[in-house]
Amino acid sequence: MLIEYVPKAKALGLVDKCKEVGMSQIPYVNGGGSNLPHSIDNGFNFECKLDGTSKSKFVILESKSLIMQAGIEIAYEKPLPLFKIDNNYNENYNLIKRLSDEFYGQSQLNRLEITGERAVEFFCNGLPKLNRVKIAGEPVIECIGESGIVSVSALEWINYGNASSVFYLTKGNISGHDFIIFKAGSREFW
Repeated sequence: MLIEYVPKAKALGLVDKCKEVGMSQIPYVNGGGSNLPHSIDNGFNFECKLDGTSKSKFVILESKSLIMQAGIEIAYEKPLPLFKIDNNYNENYNLIKRLSDEFYGQSQLNRLEITGERAVEFFCNGLPKLNRVKIAGEPVIECIGESGIVSVSALEWINYGNASSVFYLTKGNISGHDFIIFKAGSREFW
């Protein structure tokens, strides 16, 4: 729905939909937007509770009354050492990836996959980096983010696109928490 809705809808229409389904609106804080291709007029954040997650946020960026970008950021519970938490992390990621592959296709023209150290560098783009190490063969970069020092590792990033929209799907680990981020954008802005 997100992929098809974003290129066609007004931002306030999606804001109203979020309220209709019971999402709680929280203040939008502009994170700098250094990777955005166009300035935003408004931003909207909504909290949404998903099973097995510690925090989920739905973000809408508006420009010229249109949706420039909208998507979900999911942070999963950090498992305790002796307990396994079934948080559906991999299942959720694989479902979103499968649906994205079906919608956009898997050709190199429509899909770009970045993994490992290159993906971690891409994710930390523009943030001051403190350390660059490998743990169990996985690249880890410590960088200074919005909430202090964060360690980013085990990252996978897939970009999709067609004539009307762009979409990206990211999974990884930040400071011990697994996360999934997926966002769709209108091709008009990207």
